[in-house]
Amino acid sequence: MGRRAEYGRALSPRERAVLAGLCRGLSRADLARRLGVAPETVKRQAHVVYRKLGVPDRFAAAALVLDREEG
Repeated sequence: MGRRAEYGRALSPRERAVLAGLCRGLSRADLARRLGVAPETVKRQAHVVYRKLGVPDRFAAAALVLDREEG
């Protein structure tokens, strides 16, 4: 399954929590502590979120969230 195949899929509750933390500017380490997981787990989850949203990084994800909230 390619990158585009996942575009637009709904985010799980954990993925939404990761996205929210990233949008708040939390580091992976801080977010991992809050979620009770390892920083590498947050890194993997963040990449899944980016893939599902069709964005390359946390900045683009945050911009997308802001755009959707305003629109």
